[in-house]
Amino acid sequence: MTQKTKIQLLGYSGLIPFVSLPFFDLLELGNNQTIFNLFVLYSLCIYVFLTGSFWTMSIQQGKEPIYAILLFFLPFLLGVFANSYANAEFSVLLSLILSYFVAFFYERIAFEQDIFYKQMRFRLTNIVIISHIGMLIIN
Repeated sequence: MTQKTKIQLLGYSGLIPFVSLPFFDLLELGNNQTIFNLFVLYSLCIYVFLTGSFWTMSIQQGKEPIYAILLFFLPFLLGVFANSYANAEFSVLLSLILSYFVAFFYERIAFEQDIFYKQMRFRLTNIVIISHIGMLIIN
């Protein structure tokens, strides 16, 4: 298995919870609050992993890692701000949507990457954001 194939396999398989949990929530296959909490927890874990990889890429490419560190805290900061204007579920999903959006553009601008990886990240980010919007609509 080539490195490219491994990257794609891991990247796309990471979408399974992002797609299945909103589907389970929509069909009410389980406790909706538990499904929502699992979705948010999984999303945060993936986001933390993503910003950690930005930190590593920054160091490897001789760039300042402070932006990756700031991105790590972005969902929390946006969530605190949004929570003063909306309910907690809406706030956390909105903060995650915006964080993934900002992280995507940061990665695209800050790092040199192969075309296949840029295309994959574009697809992954779009599906992740759509799944968050789906959870917003469902809840």
